Amino acid sequence: MVYDCLKQSKFYDLDYITLEQIDIDYLKTNQSFRLKAGHEDAEGEKPGSYDFWVLNYHPHTMAPLLPQELLPHLKGPKFAIVLEVEPDNPIKFVPAERFDSCIVLDPTAMPTAKVTPFPRPLRGVSRKGHHHNREIPVIGSFGLGTPGKGFEHVVEAVNREFDRAIVRINVPRATHVDSIMFNVHRMEYSEYIEKLCRKIAKPGIEIQFTRDFLEEEELVDWCADNDLNCFFYTRRQSGLSATTDQCVISGQPLIVSSNDTFRHIHPYIAPYPKTSLRDAMRSTRDSVRRLQKDWSVAAFQDSFIDMLVANGVTVDGRGDAEAARSARHSPTTVVLAMAGTGEEKAPLSGPISDPISYVQRVVAALGRTGEYKPVIMRYRDADDFQRGIFWLRPSAVVLCGTVEDPGLPPVLEQAGPVLHHLPLAPGQPLLAEGLQAPALQQKVHKIDRAPVIPYYTALPSIPPGPMRICVFGARTPDNSFELIVSKIQRDKPDAQILVARLPSETEEDDRLFARKLEAMQPQLRMTPALQVVTVPMPRDAFSVIHTVGTYDLLLFANDGTHGPELLDYCDLALSTERAVIFTRMASFPEIQNGTFLEDAPVEALARKGMSAQTALYNLRSEGRLYSEFDRVQRANAAPTPAGQLQSGWLPSGSVVEARSFPCPSGLLEAEESAWLAKGNRLDILQDSDLSWAHEHAAAYVTPQQQFLVAAVECLSNWSPASRIVAFGDESRGSGILLRKLGYTLTSAEERMIPAGSADCVFSSCALSGMADARDFLTRVVAMLKPGGSGVFTFFQREAYADDDQENPDFPTTDPDELLALLESLGVTPVGPVQWHSQRPLLAPNPFSAPQLAGLVFLKPEAATP
Repeated sequence: MVYDCLKQSKFYDLDYITLEQIDIDYLKTNQSFRLKAGHEDAEGEKPGSYDFWVLNYHPHTMAPLLPQELLPHLKGPKFAIVLEVEPDNPIKFVPAERFDSCIVLDPTAMPTAKVTPFPRPLRGVSRKGHHHNREIPVIGSFGLGTPGKGFEHVVEAVNREFDRAIVRINVPRATHVDSIMFNVHRMEYSEYIEKLCRKIAKPGIEIQFTRDFLEEEELVDWCADNDLNCFFYTRRQSGLSATTDQCVISGQPLIVSSNDTFRHIHPYIAPYPKTSLRDAMRSTRDSVRRLQKDWSVAAFQDSFIDMLVANGVTVDGRGDAEAARSARHSPTTVVLAMAGTGEEKAPLSGPISDPISYVQRVVAALGRTGEYKPVIMRYRDADDFQRGIFWLRPSAVVLCGTVEDPGLPPVLEQAGPVLHHLPLAPGQPLLAEGLQAPALQQKVHKIDRAPVIPYYTALPSIPPGPMRICVFGARTPDNSFELIVSKIQRDKPDAQILVARLPSETEEDDRLFARKLEAMQPQLRMTPALQVVTVPMPRDAFSVIHTVGTYDLLLFANDGTHGPELLDYCDLALSTERAVIFTRMASFPEIQNGTFLEDAPVEALARKGMSAQTALYNLRSEGRLYSEFDRVQRANAAPTPAGQLQSGWLPSGSVVEARSFPCPSGLLEAEESAWLAKGNRLDILQDSDLSWAHEHAAAYVTPQQQFLVAAVECLSNWSPASRIVAFGDESRGSGILLRKLGYTLTSAEERMIPAGSADCVFSSCALSGMADARDFLTRVVAMLKPGGSGVFTFFQREAYADDDQENPDFPTTDPDELLALLESLGVTPVGPVQWHSQRPLLAPNPFSAPQLAGLVFLKPEAATP
């Protein structure tokens, strides 16, 4: 696909060489490239004459045959094609350090030195699309017969919006895939999907199911015959879905789920159910046309040439390269605030590794499309909460659980982000008993504690033997379990009942349940073939999904004690391909659209498969939560631009005052401040008049501290809402004066500082030698956001000074070494400069301090769309 697009360019010539043609042994021994014997006549230039290399370096196909240690022997710039793209780490499966850059086939990836995002190259001639003007709409979906394609959810969505419609589904036969998938349901998977979709379709909805293998142009024709092409994947795997390519070429309307396999579509078309099927038919044609333009072969070639030029490859006829851009705009931060205890320090952000936690599933649902950046923040008290909000700058705060700190409601009542409340247990109130905040109650938007079914793909098969029914919540204090067993005894007397033991259950729970089973022995002896076995449930989500996916039927009862935990396991069970049912004898108030044990014989319920919960899935999917949250958020979002902070959310103790003096003349000139804003350079002149500072600070504020104040103010654009990190002793003059001027300083040791978030970082103490400087600057660069700045002072080592002349109380640093260090860290140094003259001394007094110097550096802006 990539080669077919690139070979059409007139700006370079490409040779296509397979791995089998390369003499790997020769490459390893002689550190030089040549073709194997017998392939000398193959298409290709002489060894060593290539200007660049492009390798489809897949971790499972090429990497074992061409080890990464041999890549440096291929002379010239090297670029890796990356198809297996993780949303948060696009080069996770590639040894990126071995390549000059990576061709990441994900237009939403953020560009870095090693990541160049590319659009999906559309092969074929894009069509305009046309209106069929049918009385009965035709909605199509296609794909290989593997779990997670969501064909059943397409049918269920059509049920909700149309009384009459035709749903076309094409699942081509695939020898290799079909043999693997057969074990999932003991039948050909496409046959299972067809039966499932026909079960779900209501009267008036016609299912047209085919198993045709279509060539690319035939598939485009197939998509063009539909009024809407629809894809509701529920799988979780690396990479982007390629099925939408032919739909885009066809020019017909398109709609997808919020699954991140469609993240390349989301910037153009809002996912279902935020966009309904009917709305998609009416409104997505223009979006598809934009996709055709942005994903054209010409656009792909332009990105490729820009990458070549940016990495030092001369391309005749082309000028300077444009900076790589991402199709994804900067997401809006959403904070999920959870009260912590004691000195608990949880990470502010990070990958969502296990969705067994309800909050983690909410985070995943809100962050899939890239519209929002959800961050979990734990806080100890109201001040801790304010500091976190000050740094994270969210547009929304989701209060998880109950607010118990009496100091927090007054803070929340002030103007700020949109507030939401997420109960962690059914019926959990916003405020603890005794807290009164009627204004806050009216301001907060409640998110129902409803199931959130995670996107996941599992392929466990059902082992041979008797039917296995897993019962959750069986340890009820009433006789619900006895009645459940009675129903199973009547319907399937040779079944095996597996009673799920939750991780939170205790030994006392085990003893009580053992006594219950003992009391049930007369009942159980009536069906000696029936077995009751306790099985402990795993603690991690993926193990749970793979475990329960091997059972024929999953039954959930509300035991009245473990409600939230049972609902967590229920959400995971609903992501499998097994039937999930409930019982009216011990029901969950949150679940109204499920299938119940009392509705049909047990075997019939098991045969329902996913159709037992398809309606419930539509109402409780990640996409539904995202859509509802987005609707409330957009309706109530404050007009404050993203990244700015309203005064009501400044941490306690901050005094926002108008500046009483201009930028000091001769120290930081206005035009130099403008240069700084553009990311160019900043000069700090020597021998500046610092008398202005004495009007606002105690007499012990030294010129060094005055310099830091002036520099920090300019670097932070004189905004009290700037996020400023202070290293060193904050009680020194610079800290006192900056706080008096209304700035909020956060200690460098404070846990509320996410990486890449600080506007400005400074140190009130002079650095103590090169080792101290290296540690300091490495930490500072990590803290700074793109476009942020740092300022510090150091004792300057004079060129004429000998080691034995250095005062051990004042370790000096070579300015050239500092500049080299900054450049190696990828930031732009400006300086060093001195702010007062000191005559060089050939024989300095051993008790005098060496020359103090200041240095400013800038972290380059990241590429923006």
